[in-house]
Amino acid sequence: MDLNALLYAGILIVTGLLFGKIAKYAKLPNVTGYLVGGLLIGPSILGLVSGDAIETMEIVSNVALGFIAFSIGNELKISYFKQMGTRPIVIAILEALFGVVFVFVAVILYFLITGQLDLTNIRFALVLAAIAAATAP
Repeated sequence: MDLNALLYAGILIVTGLLFGKIAKYAKLPNVTGYLVGGLLIGPSILGLVSGDAIETMEIVSNVALGFIAFSIGNELKISYFKQMGTRPIVIAILEALFGVVFVFVAVILYFLITGQLDLTNIRFALVLAAIAAATAP
């Protein structure tokens, strides 16, 4: 077994536990701590765990995502959703819909103004609109 993989796994576990406890102390969900901890030790900030190491530990990443998703589900309260009714669902649908329409129309207008509107650019506008729906907050 590769000792670097064990070292990285240890760093990930300790960081997850530490930042999970810090998040709980701050009265935040554990998931928030996991995300902040991962961001800090990852290649973007401190670089304790390199991008290559993360790629080699794909199974650990998938298991961790499963635990994070389970933790998020554990934090959700059905009674809150019953109290709020359908309002959040309507807001989310309208937000995604308006994001898609806005991006599509903006890209089409850009290509119309520049005189480059053709089938390929319409497809491009559709792809960007779909991405806007998937990434809408």
